[in-house]
Amino acid sequence: MRRAFLAALLLSMPASAGERYLGTIAATTAKNNTDTAAPFVIPAGAKISVQCDAAAHVLVCQNAGSCTATTTNGIKVAQDALFMTSTPANSGGVGLVSVIGSANCRVFERAGNER
Repeated sequence: MRRAFLAALLLSMPASAGERYLGTIAATTAKNNTDTAAPFVIPAGAKISVQCDAAAHVLVCQNAGSCTATTTNGIKVAQDALFMTSTPANSGGVGLVSVIGSANCRVFERAGNER
């Protein structure tokens, strides 16, 4: 009985690892998570993973006024590659990610330092 109780208790606890889907940045021109087709919030100081369905340039920004990815300032991410990064902690409570390229980039928040 004790084992069954412990097993039920462990299975009911929230997972502390893995990713949580936040949203998709649909880019044809430079777009970020606040001006994409379906805007979404990324927490400041969040560990994130970005995966694009086509090659794109990705830029993590500190403020919305200068959050525009280009082929010069963005990091080139290959199609279907998993790009792991984080948002600045001092960005006013909100993380910003900008994408340029004809790609749909899914953004996930990581709970740990998975590689």
